[in-house]
Amino acid sequence: MSSNSLPSAAKTVLIGGGIVGNSLAYHLARMGREDIAILDKGPLPDPGGSTGHASNFLMPVEHSKEMTHLTRRSIEQYRDMDTFTNSGGIEVARTEARVEELKRRIQSAKAWGEPAELLTPEEVEALVPYVNTDLVKAGFYSTGAGTCDPLRAGEVMRARADEYTEGGLYVSPNTEVLDLHVEDGSIEAVETDRGTITADDVVIAAGLWSPKLAEMAGVDIPLTPAAHQMVSVGPISFFEDYEGEISFPVVRDMDTQMYERQHGNDLEVGSYQHRPILWDVEDIPSIDEAPLSPTQPPLTDDAFEQSMADALEIVPELLDDPEAGIRHEIDGLLSQTPDGAPLLGPLQDVDGLWSVPQSGSKKPRPSARRLPSG
Repeated sequence: MSSNSLPSAAKTVLIGGGIVGNSLAYHLARMGREDIAILDKGPLPDPGGSTGHASNFLMPVEHSKEMTHLTRRSIEQYRDMDTFTNSGGIEVARTEARVEELKRRIQSAKAWGEPAELLTPEEVEALVPYVNTDLVKAGFYSTGAGTCDPLRAGEVMRARADEYTEGGLYVSPNTEVLDLHVEDGSIEAVETDRGTITADDVVIAAGLWSPKLAEMAGVDIPLTPAAHQMVSVGPISFFEDYEGEISFPVVRDMDTQMYERQHGNDLEVGSYQHRPILWDVEDIPSIDEAPLSPTQPPLTDDAFEQSMADALEIVPELLDDPEAGIRHEIDGLLSQTPDGAPLLGPLQDVDGLWSVPQSGSKKPRPSARRLPSG
């Protein structure tokens, strides 16, 4: 794996060194593609995109068979890389209507062969003793759920891709793409601040920066940077007797569109119920300008007020800890598409140019076409 000088040519150039670009490099290399270059404007292992701030839990059961099996396959791969922790996950219901939905999810789990149980409030409390079960009417327990370490997984994927290509993987962090060269409707080269690389195929895997890169080739990728609010509260004395990153199931408070999960001695509280907080990609600060990272601007406090109130209701024992305080609070930026699904596959107007930016709300679906393996 080389990172000393930019090659003058590569069969495949991947723009983006987050979880999507790393995963694509690994899978392409495993399928036989050689001579791959990964470029990213930021440093590795965390180049500053959403991979570095996502809460990283995987809940495998969906009403879609395709998505359930895709998530299961993802979990198997993270487990193989030793980057997965099987914590389990519980979706709690505050209303009778939600209980009926959880019963439907049980049927989907049975149909797709994924283990799951419908829990009573008492059973929820036994697994997650800090949840206020006075508010809970039932819980959907996904025993196969858990969390992953995507930054470590990216390192493993790059190392494995390098092995498959027998040293044919080039990784270039701190490299800014300046232009995409298109001739006669085909991608020809990627121009960077370190030189120009000719390429047979170029893949835009840069998350919320993808539309800006697509414009360089005269095409559109309709993504909008949108905030997912999150605060981390700690140290939580309840967690002091437990080792590791997570010892209890991830809790999804479905009626408030929120989640609470242990992260070491802290509790992460994430929310999707707030009003839409949208950004223009041109307004996202550079790595040097951002206090934390470009995709972690400060929390919009007033938008989080209802979320904090709901979190205090569901896990009061932890959030009322007199020793705890808010240690980290962000409007974590994710890339969102108009329909919430990924924009994945070849860009029709430029031959050899591909899009795999991931939507923040759904997992990526397999593409109808795939890059050649040879």
